[in-house]
Amino acid sequence: MKNKIGLRGVLLTFIVSLISSVAFSADYRKILDLYHGNWGNLYYAKGILYFTETRQNLLTAVSEEKVSNFFFTYDPMQAYRPAPQEMISYGNRLFVSTTGGIMINVINTNTLKLEKEIDLSPELIGPSALALDGNTLYISDTGTRKILTLNAQTLGKGTSFDAGPGPVQMVASQGKLFIISSSNITNPSGRTLRVLNAKTGTQLLNYIPSEHQERGNYSSIFRRPGGKVYVLSAYDRMLLEFDPDTLDVTRIPLLSTDPVGIIEMNGSLIVLDRGSLDAQIPPTLEVVDLKLQINLAKISKNEIYFPSALVSSPDGKIYIRSLYGIDSNRAILSEITNLVPIRSDLVLLK
Repeated sequence: MKNKIGLRGVLLTFIVSLISSVAFSADYRKILDLYHGNWGNLYYAKGILYFTETRQNLLTAVSEEKVSNFFFTYDPMQAYRPAPQEMISYGNRLFVSTTGGIMINVINTNTLKLEKEIDLSPELIGPSALALDGNTLYISDTGTRKILTLNAQTLGKGTSFDAGPGPVQMVASQGKLFIISSSNITNPSGRTLRVLNAKTGTQLLNYIPSEHQERGNYSSIFRRPGGKVYVLSAYDRMLLEFDPDTLDVTRIPLLSTDPVGIIEMNGSLIVLDRGSLDAQIPPTLEVVDLKLQINLAKISKNEIYFPSALVSSPDGKIYIRSLYGIDSNRAILSEITNLVPIRSDLVLLK
């Protein structure tokens, strides 16, 4: 392995930039108030934005026409709570992992009704991360340290194999599984990046930060449409780019202070940065290849605070999940649209 050094409803328009003659125009609006706290995830597919509310056992689908809710049922007399978290789609099915139980829930995206609950025992006890390669769904479990395959078309269970310690996030690319792995989930600095053969589970690479003079804390993983895999190394303020064929890695320095999410839009990689409360650094969106940051606090008039997740749509919208202002008990779902570079002879700093 070789190492190389190597953003509907227009409310307000702002121009923000950093030490460059390129500026950005962006529109912002708050879409929804979420439940107290900020626990859950985001997913976008076929014109619908989905988000989970882990503590409320709730899945919500937002389209141009309506907002629909699906509640995961459970027996209140038992300790088990569904706690929906990760999502991934195949055809008209949305697969939702319930980290509090042993089920994968299959939701029909046309009706937003439960198609099937699939019992993942005995192989898994609490599904966590999901990845899809063709019609093969990979489901990981931090408890059993295993990965189970599922045919996304027939819904039949397949093989299982050892995933190594704590498979918390993963993507599939070129017949390989790229896994953020942690022997101690509460200690993010101990995370490594494991690459496994997707069919046999054979380990092909275990990228350990300390062995490369890095501090780590891998906060997010993303597969680009072309196949390249990107891992955010928060402590190093760096993006690791992995070639899926050769497993060569390129290190891309970031401006972000605390990067937590990554997407691609219009051919550009965009990183979500939480900023720093102690240092009074605002949350931003960093356009990686232009080395520019868009001040989310400024364009949202301080509504976006401590963001935790983002997704993008093919028509150029970015959706962000965050706390609402400095009220830590409120959370919101926001939309950023019309993020486009414009010419400007005057540079406006943050």
